[in-house]
Amino acid sequence: MFIGAVQFSLRDASHSIATLAIFLAAGTRIAPAVLRLKKGSIYITNGLGLSAPTLDLIESSGNAPMIENVYDTIDSTHEGFMPEVVIDNVSLTYPEKRVPAIADVSLVIPAGTSIAFVGPSRAGETTIIDILLGVLNPDSGTVLTSGFPPLIAVAKWPGAVSYVPQDVVIAAGTIRENISLGYPLSEATDELVLGALKVAQLEKFVSNLPDGIETQVGERGTRISGGQRQRLGIARAMFTRPHLLVLDEATSSLDGETEASISDAIYALRGTTTVVIIAHRLSTVRNADTVVYLSKGKVLATGTFDEVRKAVPDFDHQAKIMGL
Repeated sequence: MFIGAVQFSLRDASHSIATLAIFLAAGTRIAPAVLRLKKGSIYITNGLGLSAPTLDLIESSGNAPMIENVYDTIDSTHEGFMPEVVIDNVSLTYPEKRVPAIADVSLVIPAGTSIAFVGPSRAGETTIIDILLGVLNPDSGTVLTSGFPPLIAVAKWPGAVSYVPQDVVIAAGTIRENISLGYPLSEATDELVLGALKVAQLEKFVSNLPDGIETQVGERGTRISGGQRQRLGIARAMFTRPHLLVLDEATSSLDGETEASISDAIYALRGTTTVVIIAHRLSTVRNADTVVYLSKGKVLATGTFDEVRKAVPDFDHQAKIMGL
C-alpha cells in the first residue's frame, strides 16, 4: 500500500495500479493461511486454559515421593479385606459453588450386601461414589473401607476394589489384553479371563469367535458393538475377583434382557462381594438390599425398594411409569 501511495504521488498511476493488483492477488493467497494461523492460536489458547489445572498439578507434585515398585501378581483372594464401607457425616462443596454437592451423609454399607443410590439428576450420587473411591476428599467427615481411608485400602489390597464407569475405554488389542489391562499377560490366565467374561455375559459371544479371547477388538473397540464394549468393561472390573464392586450407570447402554442377565449375575455375588450401584433405570436397582434416595445432596430415604417408594412420592411415580 505504501509503494502504491508513493507511485500515485509521483503520478505514475499505471505502475501503482499494477503494484496494488499484485498485492491483492498475493493477499487472496495469504488470507486463508492467516486465518488458519488465527484459528490455531485460538485452539492453543483454549487448550492452555483447559490444561492449566493439570499443568499446575504436575508442577505442585514435582517434589512428591516416587511410587514404590508394585508387584504385578494378581491376588484374587484379598485376604484380610473386609468389604464394609462406613460413611460418617460426609459433606463436600465443589470450588466456586455455594450449595454443597452432598451434605451430612452418613451410611454404613455392610460387607456382602448391595446398595443402590438413586435420585434426580445432580442429586449427588456420583460425588458420593468419587469420595467412596478416594477420588475426592470430603470437606468434613470420614469414609472408611475395611477400616482404612479409601486410597490406603486400595493400596493395601490391590484389585479388591473395582469400578465400572458409564463410558468404558477400550484399547486396541485382544479381548484378553483388554480384560487384564494393567497386568502382565502372564497373569491373565484363562480361568480368570473366562470367569470375568461369564459375569459380564460375554462368555457365549467370545466362545463363538474364531480366535476366542485372542480376538482383536480394534481401536476403541470398533470391531465390537457398544453393548459388548460396555460388557467388556464389566469383565475387566471382575478380572481380579473384587470384594467391593462399584458400578456407575454401568449397564445403562445395554438392552433390557442383557442388563437383567448381568444384574442377576452381579447380585449373585452378594455374600462375598459388596456391590454399590448408581442407576437411573429402576429395574436395575429393584433387587438391591438397600436403596438410598438422594435429592440436592441429602439423603431423603433409605430402605428396601418398596420402603423408599412409600417414603418418596416422586420415586414411586417413576417406578409406576416404568411399570414396576
